Amino acid sequence: MINMKGWLVLPQRGKPKGLSEDQSVPKLLELMHELDKEKGNSLTRKQVKALQAVIQGLIDARARVTYYEDE
Repeated sequence: MINMKGWLVLPQRGKPKGLSEDQSVPKLLELMHELDKEKGNSLTRKQVKALQAVIQGLIDARARVTYYEDE
C-alpha cells in the first residue's frame, strides 16, 4: 500500500485566466466578501481574518490574479 500522507491532490485544469492589475482588485475584493460568509461555518473567525489580511496585502501590492475557473 502506498503511503499518501502529505500528498497534495491537484485536479487537472485547463488554461489559467490572467487578469490585469485593474481587473484583479475587484476579484480579490469579491474573494474577501466570500470569506466573510464562511466565518463560523467551514472557517473560524481567526482563519478568515488571516486569509483576508493576505488578500489585502495582495491588493495593496497591486498583484495580478491568475486563476482557474471551476468546470
